[in-house]
Amino acid sequence: MGYNYVSKSMKPFQSINIFFPFSAILMLSGCNNIDNSDVYDPNLVFPNALEISVSPYEYTDVYNGETFQISGDTVLDTLGPMPELRWESFPCDIVTSVISTAPIYCKNGTVVNPEKIIWQWHSGMPEHLLLVADIQYISILFNEGKPVEEKNILYSTQPLSLNSGLYYWAVWGWDESGREVVFSTKPYKFIVL
Repeated sequence: MGYNYVSKSMKPFQSINIFFPFSAILMLSGCNNIDNSDVYDPNLVFPNALEISVSPYEYTDVYNGETFQISGDTVLDTLGPMPELRWESFPCDIVTSVISTAPIYCKNGTVVNPEKIIWQWHSGMPEHLLLVADIQYISILFNEGKPVEEKNILYSTQPLSLNSGLYYWAVWGWDESGREVVFSTKPYKFIVL
C-alpha cells in the first residue's frame, strides 16, 4: 500500500478561540451547501453533524520511534507520547482536532468542558495530505499542533510529549459561517504508557 504525503502549510492565525475560530472565518471558506438538518448520531462528539471517518492506521511516534496502531473505532488504543492523528478528508475548510483529558461533551453545538482540552490543531496550521488506496486523509503530527492552557492555544509554545495516562481525541468542522459544526468524529480514547 503506497502513501503519498503532500505537505500543506499555512501561516498560523495570530488569535483563535477554540470554539469559534473568527480568524479562520475571515481567511477561509468553510463547508459549502452541507445540509445536516435531519442528522442525529448520538455516537458523535457533535451528534447533529455528519461523521468524519477514521480508518485503522499505524504510525511511527516521533518521540520514541516506536510503531503504534490506531483501531479506527472506539476501543482503547495504546499510543506513543506524540501521536499522529489521521482522518478521512471531508469538504470543510474550518476544522479542528483536539486531545483532552476527559471526553468532550457538547450541548446545543457548543463544547461544555473546554478546560479538558490540552492540545489543539486547526486548519490554519501545517497538515499533510495522505493518499492511501485512492482515499485522501488528513494527517497531523503531534508537534504540528499546539498546547492549550486555560482554553487558549499557546501559539509560541511547542507541545510537550504526553505523560502516561488516558486521553481522548476528536475532530470537527464548521460550516462556512463558522457557527455550526457540520462534521464530527466519534470520541476516540487512547492510553500512553
